[in-house]
Amino acid sequence: MLSEQAQITACKYLGQLLADYINSFDYTIEPTVERILGAEAYASAQAAVVATLEISNLVRQIGTAVTPLFVEASGIMEPVFACLLHPILSARTATAWCLR
Repeated sequence: MLSEQAQITACKYLGQLLADYINSFDYTIEPTVERILGAEAYASAQAAVVATLEISNLVRQIGTAVTPLFVEASGIMEPVFACLLHPILSARTATAWCLR
């Protein structure tokens, strides 16, 4: 079992990892352009699912000490909210679960 500070550090790391995967894929949504999703979209979705589910579990375990993660500039909220725009449904569903 990780200490509370180690769990907060793990959340920050997962947030950075999630941001890297979100930024590595083009999420441009144009209704007039038909897109075929490739392997990179599904790889990004799988990474997003794992990261958001782990973040939600860690946040639930940490409790009220997790507040700095949500208010500081290098927090985890921006990459988590960015996952709501992912073109793969499983990533959006895991993100919604994380935000609840």
